Amino acid sequence: MSDSIELKVKRGIPSQYIKEVQDLYNLYKENPQKTHLIAALTILCFAIETRVNEMLFAINKNGFEKIEKQTLLEKIKLLYKSKNQVFSKTTYYEDIKDLIKLRNLFVHYKPQLREINSTEEELFNKVTEKNLIKYYSKALKLLKDLEAVLDLPSETIAPIPYSNRLDLK
Repeated sequence: MSDSIELKVKRGIPSQYIKEVQDLYNLYKENPQKTHLIAALTILCFAIETRVNEMLFAINKNGFEKIEKQTLLEKIKLLYKSKNQVFSKTTYYEDIKDLIKLRNLFVHYKPQLREINSTEEELFNKVTEKNLIKYYSKALKLLKDLEAVLDLPSETIAPIPYSNRLDLK
C-alpha cells in the first residue's frame, strides 16, 4: 500500500446512503415501525462499506480485487493497520461490530432451528430507535476517524451532518 492517497469522490453513494438513513429515521418518527429501523440500520452499514471500499481502492488500486472479498470488519481493520493503528482499540469497535452483525442477520439470514433467546433473537432485539441513533453516531465517527487516519480531506465524508436530521438525545 502506498503512503499517498488520491480520492476524488466527494458526494457519492456513501453520502446518499447517509441521507437515506436520515430519511428513514424521519419516517420512523412519523410512523414508528420496526421496518424503518431495520432498513435504516442496513443502509447505514451499506454507507460504511461503500466508503471503506472507496478508501481501500484509493490506497491499493492494483490489489483491491483481493481485498474486496474480505468481510467489512476485516476491511476496516486493514485500513487502520495500513497506518499502524488498531481498530479494536477504538471506543466504537464493539458498536460497529454489532451493527455489522445486525446487517448480516438481515441481508444473509439463514433459516435454521434456533433456541429461544438465541444470538439472532438478541441481535434483533437491538433494533431500536435508541440503537439506531447510537450506531449512526458511531458510524459517522468511524468514517471521520478513518478519514483522519488516512489523511483524507474532511469534506469527503457525510456532507449532511448527522446532528441536522437525527434527534441525538
